[in-house]
Amino acid sequence: MTEITNGVEVPLTKWTDIPYADMRRIFTGPSQIRDVFIGEFGIEWVCSWLDPCDWRGSDRAIIPNHGLAANRIKQEAYRLLKRLNVKVHDTGYEPGVFRYSFEELTGRKEPPKEKRRGPA
Repeated sequence: MTEITNGVEVPLTKWTDIPYADMRRIFTGPSQIRDVFIGEFGIEWVCSWLDPCDWRGSDRAIIPNHGLAANRIKQEAYRLLKRLNVKVHDTGYEPGVFRYSFEELTGRKEPPKEKRRGPA
């Protein structure tokens, strides 16, 4: 990942160099696991696929926030997961189902849904 600064393309090498890094969520599991993933796949991949996940330490499981992430992590990191003795748990979160309610995310009540009227 790079950024243009004063007309020069500068590589972003640290987590804090990434724009909006302070607003992004970081993987809730052990930092050593995240570091191994960064070494194997790079910071962009980790920010996209691993960081939005939760961690369940009782069975060393990554809990993705949706099915696409679960499949992607399982397929691309199969050997790494096996080496680290980490599972990817994909039940509980279904594709297209939000983990958090509108109110939890925004602090506001969800606006009422408009009733559909017949064909226009």
